[in-house]
Amino acid sequence: MDAAASDMFRVCYVLCIMHLDQEVVDALSKIKLLYPYSEKINHYLAIAYYNTGSYQLAEKLWYMCSEISRDNYIYNWYLENVQNISHSQYTELEYIEQIPSEVIIEKMAYIEQMVRDNNGKVDEKLWKYEDFRSIILWGIEESNTEMQLKFLRIIMNCAGDDAEYIMRKLLLKDYISDSSKNEILAFLNRIDAKRAVPYDDGLSVGGCSGQCGYCG
Repeated sequence: MDAAASDMFRVCYVLCIMHLDQEVVDALSKIKLLYPYSEKINHYLAIAYYNTGSYQLAEKLWYMCSEISRDNYIYNWYLENVQNISHSQYTELEYIEQIPSEVIIEKMAYIEQMVRDNNGKVDEKLWKYEDFRSIILWGIEESNTEMQLKFLRIIMNCAGDDAEYIMRKLLLKDYISDSSKNEILAFLNRIDAKRAVPYDDGLSVGGCSGQCGYCG
């Protein structure tokens, strides 16, 4: 993003904080012409559209964000929320790059209830439920190290054959802490996962140097 666009985006951010939603729509629409595939710009513009009642435009942009970042489960919530807007009470959205905090609390309570309904067991039976998988994978991205480790261990214990594939992908993510990466590597070693041949371009990818041999 060049200097002029950066300055314009900073102005937009002030407008977002002030919840001048129509002004945000006008300003971000201009920036989007320069950066049509910017995940952040599209997400903030979608929020502005949502808050001004342009639900179809908001849905279109969140779908685009989900296509740009296929591993980002945050947009699943926004898409579901806007698609069901006629069936739920409207609540103005904050301009944030995560799921609203009240939703996080609600989802954690939902996970705990699913575990209770499964006789307190966290096993492959739970992993078959899409809601359960989505919340766990989303939680890894949005959590601190302590919670990340808990979510990772849930995947290790109940994802079955999916666990190795998921762990390899997570090694490349910037939001995975060093402690969590060590936990993943220990798991892959424990299951005797086959090492990939790392592609070494001299750059660190997603916080991993590629020397682990699992994320090549």
